[in-house]
Amino acid sequence: RNRWEYADGIVGETGDEGMSHSRWAMNPSAWIHRACEAWVGLDAADDPQEGYGFTQTFFDEQEGEPNLCTVGARGLPTSSQVYLVSRNLDGSMMARDSGVWLQQGVTEYNDQGLVTESWAGVDRGGAEAGQALQYSNREYDAQYGAAVVTESIQANRPGESAYPLDTHATWDTNLGALTSLTDFNEQMAFVVYDAVGRMLATYRPMCAEPSVVHEYNLD
Repeated sequence: RNRWEYADGIVGETGDEGMSHSRWAMNPSAWIHRACEAWVGLDAADDPQEGYGFTQTFFDEQEGEPNLCTVGARGLPTSSQVYLVSRNLDGSMMARDSGVWLQQGVTEYNDQGLVTESWAGVDRGGAEAGQALQYSNREYDAQYGAAVVTESIQANRPGESAYPLDTHATWDTNLGALTSLTDFNEQMAFVVYDAVGRMLATYRPMCAEPSVVHEYNLD
C-alpha cells in the first residue's frame, strides 16, 4: 500500500514543490501494517531514489531488496536507515540517478524491537562508531530485556578525541519501576517504593533528604 501527500514549497516560488510518499508493509493474517519506506520527491514517481531523501525500515530479519516491505507475524523492526541526496559545492543536488546518496542515520533493534544502537551523521565509510558524528548504544536488563540499564552516547568531533557520555539505571523489573539513575557526571538519583510498588520518595544527586515525598490515604 502506498500513500502520497502533496506539499507546496516556498511561498511565491515555483519549481520547489514536493510530495511526501510512504510505502507500507502488510501482513493481513496477523493484522499488521508498518511503514517500510518514506521519501520526499518532486512528483508521484514510485521510486524513493528519485527523491531528495528517503528512509527504509526492515522487519523480522528479512533484510534485502526483495523483502524490504515484507513483515513477519510479530511486526518488529530489525534496522532502519536514512539517506539524503548528495549536493555539489554550490548547494545544488547531484543527479539523483547517479546513485550518490549520503547515509545520515542508522538504527539497529533487538529481538524485542527495541533500539540497541544508532548512528547519526554517518559517512559513506560505513556505520561504525568512529565514523559517525554521534553514536549511541543501549543495554537492557537480563531478566526481561525491556528496561534500559546502560546507555552510552559517543560524540565525535573532527580533530578531537571521541568522548562517551554514559548513563546507568537500576530497576525493580517485577514492578517495571526505576530505582536509581546515575548520570553522565556519575551522580546518582534514586526512588523508594512501598511493598505494593507505590512511589514513596525521590532523592536527587548528593542529597541525603528526599526532594519529593508521597503519602497515601485509604478512604
